[in-house]
Amino acid sequence: MTRISASDHIIILLRQKLERAAALKKGGKSQKSGELAGKDGSNIHRVRALAQMEALGDEDIDRSLVQGLLLEEFGEALVNDPKFQQLVSRIVALLANDDAGKVLLGAARRGLRE
Repeated sequence: MTRISASDHIIILLRQKLERAAALKKGGKSQKSGELAGKDGSNIHRVRALAQMEALGDEDIDRSLVQGLLLEEFGEALVNDPKFQQLVSRIVALLANDDAGKVLLGAARRGLRE
């Protein structure tokens, strides 16, 4: 049996969220209920707006993307929790230090900037 590391799990989650975001962008329906799909769309719109700001660097966009995906998954109440912010930082660092993670984040940034 193949072991899935923490970074593999994060990449899988990120990939699923990006696929859902792409489906929303193309007018497809989300697999979630209507209420959660609305939240999903608003998170993606917020991150897309941030990505299109030329003042933000790639690392800031990556952080916003990861934070938005985690908030969607675990709830908006965590946004001001310092431990949550540490988790976001660790996940961004994991992805930035992983070849597949770099490719995935780069593809997400390009998609958001379109």
